[in-house]
Amino acid sequence: MVVRRFAKPRTLVEEVAAHLRERILDGTISPGERLYELRLTRELALSRSPLREAFRMLATEGLVTISPRRGTAVRPISIEELRDVSEMRTLFETFALARAAQRGAGDQVEHMRGLLAEARGALARRNVEAWYESSQRFHDAIIDSAGNAQLKSLYDFIKLSMRRYQLLVIGLPRHPDRSQAEHQKIFDAFVSGDGRRACARLEDHIRREADTLAAALAGAQRREKPARPRRRRRPPPRRLSRLSPLRAR
Repeated sequence: MVVRRFAKPRTLVEEVAAHLRERILDGTISPGERLYELRLTRELALSRSPLREAFRMLATEGLVTISPRRGTAVRPISIEELRDVSEMRTLFETFALARAAQRGAGDQVEHMRGLLAEARGALARRNVEAWYESSQRFHDAIIDSAGNAQLKSLYDFIKLSMRRYQLLVIGLPRHPDRSQAEHQKIFDAFVSGDGRRACARLEDHIRREADTLAAALAGAQRREKPARPRRRRRPPPRRLSRLSPLRAR
């Protein structure tokens, strides 16, 4: 007898958290933006209790900050955090790829091949959003190839933070094409049995993407920085004439 497993229905809190999470990750709610309880309870037609629970859930994921005085706000993004997250991503993905090369991951090889084909098709149609999704699934497949559930859980946490930064560059000219070419080189080295070369190419790929993201973030921050008001020159002091009443006194 085959026992079917049904997905557990999401609670209201999970539904609210998922809704807000997606709006944060796609940039609809900007980094640093405050989340006002009254406005959101009216917009989502719910009470404050599930909303606050959803806030706490997002705080544990590192997406929002909760302050007794300032309330809840989307966590700001920074070049420092970007570097930290990229470093952790490099550790996780290269470890997974090296382990997969040692143990063999025949089932994931065909899956990766299919994802690369999907991504190529999306680029041919110039569908950047579809390419991005296939690209992310390719990196997920690298993690899955290690066969380590704890690694996948930790990586999923890092991936949430990384996605906020990746939105800065997916629309940049040449970025998808260059990333796609790098993915293909990583895959080619992996299937050839050269795990060391595959890991080196993966590390270079993540480092290059982090540099591109940092440059895009720095540019965005410069554009958003308000210009300093120009100081008005003071007129030179007036010289009093000999006939000035002040001199006459």
